[in-house]
Amino acid sequence: MSEELPSESSGSNLVWHYTNGVALQNIIIKNELWASNTAFMNDTHERRLADKYLIQARESMRNSFPAMLDNYLDHVGDLYDRTRFRSEEMPDGTRYLLSASNNGDSLTMWRGYAGTDHVSYAIGLDRNEPLRILRPEASKYGHYWSTGVAKVYPWFDVNYDPGAAERRAQRAMQRILEIFRRPSSSPEDLYFRTGDIFNAIQEETEPLRNETKHHGFVHEEEARIIVDASGDLTRYRSGSMGMVPYVALTGGDGSEKTVVEQPNLLPIRRIRMSPGSDRFYALRSLRSLLRANGYGGEYNEDLQIIENEIVVDMSRIPFR
Repeated sequence: MSEELPSESSGSNLVWHYTNGVALQNIIIKNELWASNTAFMNDTHERRLADKYLIQARESMRNSFPAMLDNYLDHVGDLYDRTRFRSEEMPDGTRYLLSASNNGDSLTMWRGYAGTDHVSYAIGLDRNEPLRILRPEASKYGHYWSTGVAKVYPWFDVNYDPGAAERRAQRAMQRILEIFRRPSSSPEDLYFRTGDIFNAIQEETEPLRNETKHHGFVHEEEARIIVDASGDLTRYRSGSMGMVPYVALTGGDGSEKTVVEQPNLLPIRRIRMSPGSDRFYALRSLRSLLRANGYGGEYNEDLQIIENEIVVDMSRIPFR
């Protein structure tokens, strides 16, 4: 029997980031959400599961798959990213991940991701509002390296269906092979076709790596944001696997800039407290915290009401 209750967020534009009280306070006060490097995820199959399906698709083609194309594949994707991460010249990876759930009242998520505090929280974020990278303050030593990469992808739902992932991997390999086999009319054409092959590999395999998740995590109903960012945008925090590289994300400032210099209000629309006994005073103090940090909505003088105030409520799950 499922341990989830129907979520009132179903069909809405909200995704839910589960966290503990200390982290919530930092998120509200600093206007920051942290996207951590994908090499430090708790899922040991993160991104690698898609590689398994890609390898299976390549092996199913057997001798029809040219050896030269294998050489192309060896220099892209996660292999290249992991090599770069371990390099003394470039210590950071460039790919970061912020996770949330489509379910705003999930016992799985309360237990697994909201920490061990007596009270934890699910932050309802508007998935249609873009997030920006908040540039860190430069140290007196400057930044170790920079490629100029800075991109924040929109929220998307992950895929837990292994059959769908296998079929998608098969199509990706077929598409890459088709581009590789296009005839070249001149050395110049061959040169540009090489670029087309690398672009096709990137375009066909990266979304699969980002979106494929092991079916054992299906109850998380995950939505995520992927961030590509170079070393000058990287920060570090202590974690269970060591010093974790991350980038800070904040709200938009009305411009189209991917990287902003100052924090802005996050697109928080709702905050839910974890299951438990009467939370009357806890709910009231949370509303006060939000108002003290710019999340109290706007006062409409004509109607004499507060508009766009963040909704604060409690889990409906009868668990304690």
